Amino acid sequence: MNGRCPVILRWFGNSNVTTITNTVTKGDFNSLAETLKKSGVDAADVAELQAAVNHDDPATVAETKQFGPKVKEWMGKMTMKAIGGAWTIGLAAGGKLLADAVGGYYGIGS
Repeated sequence: MNGRCPVILRWFGNSNVTTITNTVTKGDFNSLAETLKKSGVDAADVAELQAAVNHDDPATVAETKQFGPKVKEWMGKMTMKAIGGAWTIGLAAGGKLLADAVGGYYGIGS
């Protein structure tokens, strides 16, 4: 594997399908940030994720193949935004985007 994780997102509605494909490179926060911004995540939320990533221990994430506590907290906040409509993406698509994109950054997940 080359350390690059494609993130494919589809919105369905009124017989239209929108597909966005982005690639997150393992360990490259800029590619993660770009993917999230293209999917409607505010710059302030991306900055908050970067602080969470910097806080969590990457060795523990690699060993356990699970996101650290601060990243999990951030993902929960983003899920609540999707549920409440503050993030203009559906809950299912938002959850998949977060798992795939952040997982791609760490080199874990799908």
